[in-house]
Amino acid sequence: MTDTMHAVIVIENLTFQYRDGDFHLHIPKLEVDAGTKAALIEPSGSGKTTLIHLLAGIVPAVGGQVMVTRPPLLLADEPTGNLDPANKSHILQRLFQYVDDHGATLVAVTHDHGLLSGFDRVIDFQAFHRQQRG
Repeated sequence: MTDTMHAVIVIENLTFQYRDGDFHLHIPKLEVDAGTKAALIEPSGSGKTTLIHLLAGIVPAVGGQVMVTRPPLLLADEPTGNLDPANKSHILQRLFQYVDDHGATLVAVTHDHGLLSGFDRVIDFQAFHRQQRG
């Protein structure tokens, strides 16, 4: 179990649903430690951007506790999605360097599995969908 004293993000029993549509997000538990470079992966429509919006306070959760305990927190939704390989690498290295220099935490959405080796942690949204069905 992660010590919440060192967690920047603490989520317990998060539920979210858009008013219109069938989309439903449920995250039973997720903690992200300070200084972590975390990548959110899974296909489009699985809830990665919704989680970024919840963490940023853009949309409110329907239920549960979403707590960001200590900034600085960088939230990036496909920061390298439309870039050529040289610029993709440059942007990613700049984000990682900022995290290292400032003790920040990065949570980034990506569909590019080739980038995952640069992250400390990969959070696969498919696991949350299995828990919902099970």
